[in-house]
Amino acid sequence: DGGSDCDLLPDMTISWYGLVNYLGGPNEEAGRIYVSGSTPNIGYGPLEVRGVDLSGNRRFVCGVDTFVVSDPNADIDFACPNGGTAKQLTTQRIFHKNGAAMTSVERVIPQGMTYHPTHGHTHYDQWGIYSLRLPEAGVTDPRQWPIIDQGYKLGFCLMDYNSCSDGAANHHCKDDNTTYNAGTTLYGTDFPNHGLGGPYGCSMIRQGISSGYTDIYSEYLDGMWIDIPSNTCDGDYWIVYEVDPLDVVDEADEGNNWTAVPVTLTEQPGGMAEAEIHCDEQGFVCPGGQVSLRANAGLSYLWSTGATLNSIMAGPGTYSVTVTTYCGTATSAPFMVEELSQPAQPTAAGAIR
Repeated sequence: DGGSDCDLLPDMTISWYGLVNYLGGPNEEAGRIYVSGSTPNIGYGPLEVRGVDLSGNRRFVCGVDTFVVSDPNADIDFACPNGGTAKQLTTQRIFHKNGAAMTSVERVIPQGMTYHPTHGHTHYDQWGIYSLRLPEAGVTDPRQWPIIDQGYKLGFCLMDYNSCSDGAANHHCKDDNTTYNAGTTLYGTDFPNHGLGGPYGCSMIRQGISSGYTDIYSEYLDGMWIDIPSNTCDGDYWIVYEVDPLDVVDEADEGNNWTAVPVTLTEQPGGMAEAEIHCDEQGFVCPGGQVSLRANAGLSYLWSTGATLNSIMAGPGTYSVTVTTYCGTATSAPFMVEELSQPAQPTAAGAIR
């Protein structure tokens, strides 16, 4: 970026253009919609995730115990001593440039990854989360819109699937992928460190996505779908896709790892309109307390309190909500929030101070 002493961090994004165009998707059938996820790295450095650190060590977690194994070539099939399932702790390698000198540091990624010794590579838990949603009036961030349903992707490997200059990934790499139909297309020549660290492929030792490259999980791969509930009717919805949603890797911008695209459902059998109230906690409060009540996703809402948002904060009382969806309008069963009595002050006999 013009500096002479800087970390060359990755910057992971998810392509709205790839989501709506790759393999002609998203592709729908009754009860399911299939999605493809293209994840360009538009940062100055690579996303490099290592199953073997630079000292030749691998780390595994069994329950609450961590085992460090010297295994520079990843030849050992590790097994937990107690027979349980192992998780693997990977590291992220971050390059640092100081003038003409290049160095690097490693950090342990604070989340265990799925370990499959016979697959020959490390798996990345929750690499992507994709959800089918309905917009909510007044809420500008699509990640806060009510969810119909969602799916999760276990990353089988991170790799340089396509360069931003390749025709197959044309228009996938943009300086802004968070806004549908926006952003300037970037090509290989737009990345001063294009290909640094790579090429990356499926490996137990190291995986990654180079600067100016994208990895693509196609819709025909296992898990690349969102199940659609049977009571969902045809209409206009949105797909929201987040990559590295738990922000477990260090990168230049943690706020641009998502995109949202419109989709029209046309293959759903539909059903009766429904209205439900959900409470993420139990429906009990202490004196003066409140809980969050949430309606199922809809086009509009009318609570018994007069509120018109998807969720409300509720104290003691009985609540209902009327939800309008593409299937029609329905009113929920009553939902009671009960106040628990304040317990009596404890008493003690023969206390010694």
